[in-house]
Amino acid sequence: MKFRKYLMILCVAVTASVVLTGCGGQKDQNEGGTQAEADSNTEKEEVKEEVTEFKKDQQTLSFSDIENGINFKAAGTSVVFEFEDIDSFDNSLKMEFSLTDAAYEKDPVVMSISDKKAKYQFDNLEKGKEYYLEVYPTESANSDSEYEKIQEKNADCQLKLIQ
Repeated sequence: MKFRKYLMILCVAVTASVVLTGCGGQKDQNEGGTQAEADSNTEKEEVKEEVTEFKKDQQTLSFSDIENGINFKAAGTSVVFEFEDIDSFDNSLKMEFSLTDAAYEKDPVVMSISDKKAKYQFDNLEKGKEYYLEVYPTESANSDSEYEKIQEKNADCQLKLIQ
C-alpha cells in the first residue's frame, strides 16, 4: 500500500514538474506583469483541457484519447467501465482505475485491472455529480522504449462508459 502511495506521489510530482517546466519557458518570454498574469490564467485552463471528458452522446474512448484522466457526470448511482477487447490490452505494468468525485471530497475507489476481466463497476455514486477516473500503472517499465511500446499497443484499446 505504501508503494502505491509513493508511486502516486511520484506521478503527481513528475506531472507537476513537466507542467511547471513548460510554463516557466513561456513565462520568461512574456513582458510585463499583466501579460504574465493573463498567461498564468490561460495555462491553468490548458491543464483542465488535458482531462478527457465523455461527451453527452459519447460512450467509448480509446486509450490514446485519455490524457490525465476522464471526467464524466453520473447519470445514476453506478457506472461500468468496460474494455471492448481486453485480450488486446497490455497490462504488464499492472494498471489500476481510481475513481473519485471531481471535487475530491471523498476517498478514491481503486480497482486493479485484470488481464481477463473486461467490466469494472463503481457503485454509490450521486446522480448528476461530476466524477474523475484515473488510469495509471502501478509498476514501472524497464525502459522508456518499453513503456512507449506498451502505450502504442494500448492506444487503440476502447474503454466504454455504461451508465
